[in-house]
Amino acid sequence: MTFSHTMGEPALTKGVPLWLSVIVPVYNEGRALAGFLTELDSVLAGQFPRQYEIIVVDDASIDDALRDCAPNATLRLIRLESRGGSGAARKQGFALAQGTVIAWIDGDGTYNPQSLVPLLARLEGVDQVIGARGTDHGGLKWLRLMAKRMSFLFASMLWLRWIPDLNSGLRVFH
Repeated sequence: MTFSHTMGEPALTKGVPLWLSVIVPVYNEGRALAGFLTELDSVLAGQFPRQYEIIVVDDASIDDALRDCAPNATLRLIRLESRGGSGAARKQGFALAQGTVIAWIDGDGTYNPQSLVPLLARLEGVDQVIGARGTDHGGLKWLRLMAKRMSFLFASMLWLRWIPDLNSGLRVFH
C-alpha cells in the first residue's frame, strides 16, 4: 500500500523503547477527528507518559479528514493515496508502528478512548484483548442487527463461548 505523505515522527525517547502504538484508521471523519485525537492523547498521556505513539491512517478520505490535525511528538499522520478499507489502513499503521504493544481504535468515535485502559490492563498473560461496542452505529440497523446476531451465534457455537463483537475495531495485542 502506498501513501502520499507521512507527517510526524515516532515518539521515541533516547534509550527508552516505545511501549504502545495506537493505530487509528479513519475515513471521512474530518468533523470529529481532531476532538477524538485530543481526547485519546489526553487519556494516553495520563496513563503512559512518553511511552506511546498515535498513528492515524487516513484511507483516502474525500473530506480532508486530517485538515484539523497537527503532527507532534506522539501523533503521526498518514494519508493513503487510494481507498483500501479499514483493514488496509490498519495494516499500513502496523507496518509503521514502533511499540511492543499495538492497539487499534476506530477513529469514528464508536469507542471511547478511555476504553483502551482496561483492555491494556487485561493484556497480561494473553496475546490479545478485544473490546465490544455497547451500541450499533449506521443505517439499516434492524437488518445489520439480525445479520450480526446470526454471525455471533454461529461463531459462539463454533468456539463454545459467547463472542459479543466479531468486527470490533477496539483491540490490543502483542
